[in-house]
Amino acid sequence: MTKKRDKYKLGRRMSYKNSTELEDMIRKYFAACQHDRVVPNVAGLCNYLGICKKTFYNYLNNEELPDYNDVIDRTKLAMEDIYVQALFSKYSSGAQFVLKNQCNWDAEENIKNTNIEMSYEDYLKDLKKDEY
Repeated sequence: MTKKRDKYKLGRRMSYKNSTELEDMIRKYFAACQHDRVVPNVAGLCNYLGICKKTFYNYLNNEELPDYNDVIDRTKLAMEDIYVQALFSKYSSGAQFVLKNQCNWDAEENIKNTNIEMSYEDYLKDLKKDEY
């Protein structure tokens, strides 16, 4: 008979005890950015929090910590909103770059090729029928 294994959590301890502590530090980061007139970004936030980007994304993708996930997701949305607002300025190419590469925006509309079984002439005939 095999002995049942105990489940141990591996890895470092969490840098922040709870999600409210993390959220308070994120608010302080945004306030510091506003005071210093710096655009908030993920790298700057991670540096301010004293964590690496991998830890930041682990907080985002960890299913066992839904409250951390929510805080990080709202933070990313706040940063995305800042870049969207920057699109309306004179120098928006940097914001476009960030939105395309980090926020998964797509500047082109992708149209799927569909099978059309009706000829163009038949389509025009149907349009004439609809007019009457």
